[in-house]
Amino acid sequence: MESKDCSIDALANIDLSDRVGNFKPLSENCIQELLRGLNGYWHLNSNGYIEKNVLLENYMDGVKMVLWIAQLAEKINHHPDMHLGYKNLSISLSTHNVSSLTLADFVLAAKIESFMPCPTLLS
Repeated sequence: MESKDCSIDALANIDLSDRVGNFKPLSENCIQELLRGLNGYWHLNSNGYIEKNVLLENYMDGVKMVLWIAQLAEKINHHPDMHLGYKNLSISLSTHNVSSLTLADFVLAAKIESFMPCPTLLS
């Protein structure tokens, strides 16, 4: 995979509709390259998931973001684990049916990043 193919914009534009349920685990090298493409906004957690923690100005910003991510997840049939606190949101991704990270996780992460420029959300 070439670095230019790992940018947030390139990943966010990948259509997953023809690949539902057909994802293979990624190699460690590929995971690291894709993480670099997310510009440091996501990290690998101790469970082997990619994760992002978002600081919010208020609780309702988190509610709006959870709803937006939930609608996106339904549209592409790939669902994150999310935990909403008072002024923070934790988002973690892994492909549960293969118990590993797949391209779908990084595509969803990039699509979520496309929402982040909202002025009330701090990364």
